[in-house]
Amino acid sequence: MTLYEIDSSGRVHRHVQVHAEGCRFAPEDILMCSPVNADSMLTHPSAEPIDRDMFELLWSELSPDREFLFRVPNPERLWEGYTRLGDKTLRLMWNSDGIEVGGWTPVPGFDSLFVQGSEGDARQVCASIFMDRPIRWTSMDALAAA
Repeated sequence: MTLYEIDSSGRVHRHVQVHAEGCRFAPEDILMCSPVNADSMLTHPSAEPIDRDMFELLWSELSPDREFLFRVPNPERLWEGYTRLGDKTLRLMWNSDGIEVGGWTPVPGFDSLFVQGSEGDARQVCASIFMDRPIRWTSMDALAAA
């Protein structure tokens, strides 16, 4: 089953695919790379439109099932990471407490993931996570104890 978030003008923003092996989410950035035919989607027997509030509810309830958590060495600890997006390298922080720190921008859809950069950088990181871009993690526990 695929659930699409559609606004009042019929524009598809995000979707979640629900199947026996788990769930896979796609943000607007990914859908923009490959436009969705909303008319075709609405007539498909395994697709259903949902609104923004329902998508956010699913996003939060299914958070533990999202594959990204398996890419964090230990989600209970504090981590610093780097990922390359095009010609730039972005610095990431995984903070399981979800506490915002000055100079770090929350990555949409991830309560514990932050990027050292702008909101645009945060949206790029969100999109790159869905494309499984590599992230190099280093423990920050020693810094947190200091």
